[in-house]
Amino acid sequence: MTIIDARLRPPLKDYLRCNLYRDPKKTQGWSNNFLMKVSPAVEQRDADLLYREMDDAGVTLGVMTDETTQILDGIGVGETVVY
Repeated sequence: MTIIDARLRPPLKDYLRCNLYRDPKKTQGWSNNFLMKVSPAVEQRDADLLYREMDDAGVTLGVMTDETTQILDGIGVGETVVY
């Protein structure tokens, strides 16, 4: 089975400006709302750890938006990139 993360936000370049990485308290609050824990990869801002977490969870592909286009909630929307 193919599992696709359609909202992948790795801790790289412009993604570090999005709320996920910029505001740890807000990220923790959102995670609490869904009875989830913040990923260690997010807490440590570690892309390699993120990719290992994806592998461990069985995620096959990750889709990212191009961060050079217009900004929505601190992240760009436009072109897509598949990891």
